Amino acid sequence: MTTQIEIVPYDGMNKGFLSQTKTWVNNVLKKADPSSTPPYLRLTIWKNIKDVQEFYYQEKEDLGIVTGEESDFLATHEAWRGYSRIHICHEKVKRVQDPVIEGVLHHEIGHALFHGSIEFYTFKFTNRL
Repeated sequence: MTTQIEIVPYDGMNKGFLSQTKTWVNNVLKKADPSSTPPYLRLTIWKNIKDVQEFYYQEKEDLGIVTGEESDFLATHEAWRGYSRIHICHEKVKRVQDPVIEGVLHHEIGHALFHGSIEFYTFKFTNRL
């Protein structure tokens, strides 16, 4: 595994959940072909839905991004800044069973492995469009 992983927890986050999250992420990445893993992956664990929504609103505003509502999901992936970022909302998952959370993270890491760079998020349109 050659991916540098940065996990950004919220202040006061449960250390058990943080540790379990690290394990789930590492379990997927250690099985992946190193040549297909992104060089850097950031996983942010947000405390609540409001924080996730504020983050996405500001990112979209700063970068000129137009998408749907990302906070409807347990976790999301994007690479708008040129590297893979996974966002998970602790408020949304705290009553969800661990195997489901693990599956959600595996799903989002799959996105990071398959389309974790900026090239997958930019489009050129012709004048006619």
